[in-house]
Amino acid sequence: MKTILMLGLSLSLLAPLSAQAGAKEDFQKIYSEAKSTHDEAGNFKWTTTASRLSAARSAADDGKYEKAKELAKQALQLAKESVAQRKNQAKVWQNAAIGG
Repeated sequence: MKTILMLGLSLSLLAPLSAQAGAKEDFQKIYSEAKSTHDEAGNFKWTTTASRLSAARSAADDGKYEKAKELAKQALQLAKESVAQRKNQAKVWQNAAIGG
C-alpha cells in the first residue's frame, strides 16, 4: 500500500512538469514561426507585431508559457496580415506604375 501511495504521489508531482514542457515547446514553435513571418514582412513590419513578440518572450522568460503562447499566436496572426499587406502593396504599386 505504501508503494502505491508513493507511486501516486510521484506521478502527481510529475504531471505539472510535463504539462509545462508541452506549453513551452508549443510556445517555442509558435514564437519561431511568428518571428520568421514577421521578418518576411520586410518594410511592412508592424510595430504591434514586434510588441506582441516582445511580450511573448517576456512571459516565457517568466515561465508563463500559456500566456506566452497566446501572445505568440497573436503576433503570428499580425505577422501574417503584414505579409499579406506587403504582397498586396506590391501588386497595387505595379498596377499603378505600369497601368494594369
